[in-house]
Amino acid sequence: AYIRATFALAPEEAALTSALAQIINTQPELLADIKAGFEFAAVQILNDGLPAPRATAIRMACDGLWFAETTGMSDLTPQLRAALQEELISWTQ
Repeated sequence: AYIRATFALAPEEAALTSALAQIINTQPELLADIKAGFEFAAVQILNDGLPAPRATAIRMACDGLWFAETTGMSDLTPQLRAALQEELISWTQ
């Protein structure tokens, strides 16, 4: 689900996330809630039945994609992005 949710990010959601990052920079107290959400997801992913290193690699790849896309630094073509999603999903099977 984490993979699919990450790759389903629409451009307007990326812009919203980028705006949120700016708010966090000026109001760091908001970071605690976001951090708690990431920590919850990390625990859920580790308890999903996959070996911990594989689950962590998937989560970090998704988080890296999210960061790259929300900051405008992604250089993935649509084809490579789709192939990456399928590769990560294959790691869960």
